[in-house]
Amino acid sequence: MIKFDVIIAGAGIAGISSAEILARYGLRVLIFDINEKFCSFSSSQQHGWYHLGSLYSIFPESDYLKSMLVSLENLVKNYKCFDGMNATIDKNGKLNFKKKKNAWINNDRIKYLVASRNNKDFKINKIKNILKIIDWEKKIKKFVSRHKRYEKINWNKMKASDFVPKANLLDYRKKFIKKPDLEELTLDKNTHFMMEGYDRTMKSYLIANDLFDSFLKNKGKFLNKTKLLNLKKIENNFEIKTSKGKFLCKYFVNATGYNLKKDNAKNFKVKSVYSPIAVFYPPLSKKNFVRLTPKKNKTINHLLHKTEENVNYSVIGCGMDADKKNRKNVEKKLISLCKKNFKNYKKSNLMGIYSGLKTEYVKNKGERHYNFKIYEKAKNHYLIIPGKFSLCFSLASELKNKIIGKTKIKNNKFYKSKKNKIISYPLHYNLISKNI
Repeated sequence: MIKFDVIIAGAGIAGISSAEILARYGLRVLIFDINEKFCSFSSSQQHGWYHLGSLYSIFPESDYLKSMLVSLENLVKNYKCFDGMNATIDKNGKLNFKKKKNAWINNDRIKYLVASRNNKDFKINKIKNILKIIDWEKKIKKFVSRHKRYEKINWNKMKASDFVPKANLLDYRKKFIKKPDLEELTLDKNTHFMMEGYDRTMKSYLIANDLFDSFLKNKGKFLNKTKLLNLKKIENNFEIKTSKGKFLCKYFVNATGYNLKKDNAKNFKVKSVYSPIAVFYPPLSKKNFVRLTPKKNKTINHLLHKTEENVNYSVIGCGMDADKKNRKNVEKKLISLCKKNFKNYKKSNLMGIYSGLKTEYVKNKGERHYNFKIYEKAKNHYLIIPGKFSLCFSLASELKNKIIGKTKIKNNKFYKSKKNKIISYPLHYNLISKNI
């Protein structure tokens, strides 16, 4: 029976990022997945939004904003060795994203179109309307204040994860608020204002591919089309029984996402949420934007992506979530939002619509939980959930700390990756490449 230091079940972005960093530090790692391609299930269903904390700046609490910024710090600190990792800090302490063909993160910032108090989304009744406006404007002022701190920060002198979330009303500046450019939209520009965000779009395939290629270069082993059947403890090791044989390991990591529901861990519960995503070609807009409004069923976001042949297309989501039973109904509501908001709707073609699966750790009474989670079910037996795709760098770094300890960062090699056919492109990309 072959023995490994670590065996990871599940080759989504959580499993791949964890396997990569552990192999980079010299551990013998095996990763396997039930699917033929890796990152082919929920990790392929996201819509390419790289979260740097901008969206979560509107939350009154700072937990999620802080988590996104910590992950960005981990990215800059622990992934310098990758050619595609293009987030850099210049000599003046400013965060930049270099433009390059194989860049992980695109440099175009996502803009926010924010509904103002005269927008019809606030019209309920007089008392409720006043309370709703007061609550919304408090959130927006916090949102603007945090963005001001992000623009001001010197990354060489302070941690963004400490500095940005602590913004208050003294940081509020009207100069960050601009008139919206809504030429491609039907929205009333007199009832919205615009703010430049710092979230960006990403090439999730390149991130997953480069991490997996690094894993292979560091002597990592993998199995696809392999099902986890059973595990049992044998002295200080685990015997992992799969559909392709038995293996031994000191550490076992379950990163199977949706299938963690079957794990029955007492203090670790997960739930699945579906978010509708529509793909259009030609693109409905030339810009990346989010419409923010207190009405979740009226929010909409548009991300502009391109194929390797530089063909642009639109990937559109919204603030509505669904369960397995009503996801088709919510998908129809997203199409209605597209018809209502985009002037070019009739000139474009719907290439496909699907509900992206998000498996999340259940927090408190079951409300949405956007953060990653590492749970030690038993000694050396970990269950992991990535939260947002862009939190994989924090997840991997923290898991490495738990298994290896806080050792010196290994950035001594420069990884210029080759394409691996086993890594799946995101679903929105496949819909375009197969149909145009």
